[in-house]
Amino acid sequence: MKKNRFLLLFILIFMNMGWVTACAKTPEQSTPASTAGNEVSLSPTISYTASPVPTATPSPTFPSSPTIPTISTPTTTLLPMQIQLLTHGPLPNWQYLVTFENNEPVTGEYLLIVDKNKEYACSTRTDHPYYLYCVGPMAGIDTTISFTLYTMEPKQEVLSGEFYIPYQFAP
Repeated sequence: MKKNRFLLLFILIFMNMGWVTACAKTPEQSTPASTAGNEVSLSPTISYTASPVPTATPSPTFPSSPTIPTISTPTTTLLPMQIQLLTHGPLPNWQYLVTFENNEPVTGEYLLIVDKNKEYACSTRTDHPYYLYCVGPMAGIDTTISFTLYTMEPKQEVLSGEFYIPYQFAP
């Protein structure tokens, strides 16, 4: 029991010394020493100076001269039409219908060549002026078919591409 008291007393003294040392002033925290009279020696301090602010340098201005607008003329004549393949499907007696749509009413006569050698007759209807209907022999089943749409006079290519005829379209 006496040993326990000494151990407890030793721990308390040791902890007390830690608190006392922690509260003691360190040399860096001491107050400046006084010299003769009222003079006080101070440690150097950091002073901040404003950095130079960049200023905008005016750019030189050039006198404006009148500009002449240039007008470019196209070298090729573009058709005003924006025709596109709309739909296609089978008709009775192994005939096939290909329908095109245009952004303006279709005028003139057209010829559709399918699979490089099958001619389709093309016509319009008064109740649907934006559509071009082309009918001709079915070019195949379960295959991709190429086509080219021409104007009749003068014979000029308007649109070319491909479409796929699936197996279930067979009449």
